[in-house]
Amino acid sequence: MKKYYYVFILLLLLACEDPIKGDLGQPLSKIDGINGSWELVSVIQTDEQAPNKRQLDLSQYYDAFVLNFDKSDFSFFIDSTLAISGNNFFGNSGTWAFYNSQFSEYDLIYPDGLRIVNPLSDTINFTLGSPIREYDQILNLKLYRECEGEHTLSYQFIFDRK
Repeated sequence: MKKYYYVFILLLLLACEDPIKGDLGQPLSKIDGINGSWELVSVIQTDEQAPNKRQLDLSQYYDAFVLNFDKSDFSFFIDSTLAISGNNFFGNSGTWAFYNSQFSEYDLIYPDGLRIVNPLSDTINFTLGSPIREYDQILNLKLYRECEGEHTLSYQFIFDRK
């Protein structure tokens, strides 16, 4: 029994380690991350009510267009040299802001959504599908369609940094 006691004490002493030291630094700017030009490469429609979340690739119905975000005045515009086929959920130009759906307010540090407002006063809330940092090459936006407060359908827009 005494032998197990010494083994237990030894294991207890060996298990104690100094905490990891260091500083994570400042969070990266999401505004700098989204700033610039993004080219549409894929559109995927998902049936959110189906048990298997059936997906349909709609990319063939959308011509690639370029979505430009300007961080200086929080505006966006779509490159007008490219015709847009398929539903244009973005509008041709307008303003944008990050938001956090848990707090329902503007959030620059931990946003989980992007709010787009076009000149017709239409406001569209997209969910960020992945973090957006200066070095990320993919912008993943998801738009949910609702019926009676439930998500029924979603459109996932995948953009490459241009």
